Formats: sequence, structure tokens, C-alpha cells
Amino acid sequence: MAVATTAAGEWTRLDGLRSAFITRCEKYAGFTLPRLCTPRGRNQNSDELSHDWQSVGAQATNHVVNKLMLALFAPSRPFFRLEADAAWKQTAMAQGIPETAIDESLAQGELLATKELDRRGTTRPKLYQIKANLVVLGNALVYLPRDKGEDMRVFGIKSYVVRRTGTGKVKTII
Repeated sequence: MAVATTAAGEWTRLDGLRSAFITRCEKYAGFTLPRLCTPRGRNQNSDELSHDWQSVGAQATNHVVNKLMLALFAPSRPFFRLEADAAWKQTAMAQGIPETAIDESLAQGELLATKELDRRGTTRPKLYQIKANLVVLGNALVYLPRDKGEDMRVFGIKSYVVRRTGTGKVKTII
């Protein structure tokens, strides 16, 4: 017999399984960027976040994240390369489409994607937040909506739980 569980009950069960991991993440964030994983029970209205003596951890983390952002999403060049499949390219060229036209349209697609990234003012800060979470905590959840008008959302380690299969495929995200 299958037992029906609520989302809240499943959250509580999965959250209990990862409590030791969350404690380590709070400690790592405390060494670097405490805002990424604040301690449990912290009142954001009255409690101050702890800071390293000289904030060396925060400076080093920000430096690494800035380097990653510039390497991956430099403002002056496309952040990916489009290439046509060889078989498809041969078929298109057999239909009379010149190879230069194919390459130019792919380059135009790269340029349009870069312009779209720059046009959306909220995307780069969210990409930065993702990289900071990955550098400090090794984990972040990104929600990419299907609706074009909606912007992506970034969830920190304390905001979600995931259950996966033995091969790593996602079974449940709460």
C-alpha cells in the first residue's frame, strides 16, 4: 500500500536527512560569504552576520567568482559557439545554401544571444549569485521558466530539497 505524503511532510523528512550537510555549509559560508547560508534561527532584523577578521575569505571568493564570470560571460564576446552538424550542413549545401551563409547565420545567433543576456538587466547578477553559491557551497538550484516573460530564479541550499535516483536523475524537488 502506498502512503500519501504531503509536500510539507516530505520537506521535513528530506530536510532532516541533510541537516549535517547544512551545518557544514553554514560554517563554510561563515568563512567566506555568510549571506549565502545564514545560521538556523538567525533573526535578520536584529542579528548581525559574522565577518572574518580581515574578510580574506570574502575577498578571495569574490575574486574567484569575478574571474569565473569574466571567463564565462565576458561582455565583449559570445559566451558560447554555435556549429552546424556536419551531416545537416552537407544537406543544406546540397540544397544550394552556401556554407558562408550557414556560418554567418550561426554567428548572428551567437550575437543575438549575447545581446539578449545583456538586455536582461537581472540575468548577470543572478549568474553571479549562482557562481558564488557553487564556489562556497557547491550547490544551487536554478529555475528557468518556460514563459519568456518570466525571469530565472536562483535558490540557495536552504531553500530546496532534492531526491534523486541512484543514477542521479531528479525524482522530487521541493
